[in-house]
Amino acid sequence: MKVMIVVTHLLGTGHLTRAVTLAQAFQEAGHRPIVISGGAGGAAFRHRDRGCATGPLAL
Repeated sequence: MKVMIVVTHLLGTGHLTRAVTLAQAFQEAGHRPIVISGGAGGAAFRHRDRGCATGPLAL
């Protein structure tokens, strides 16, 4: 199953950290998660440390 988790953050990365944790759990269960994030605090979050890829989203 494909799973999309969308999160915005303004003052930190707490919600983003939890969203990535959820995505990892979905992946371990055999699903295909993607985390969409945006907001000022995201630049400080190191996605690759959690096994996630980053990049621009083209719609």
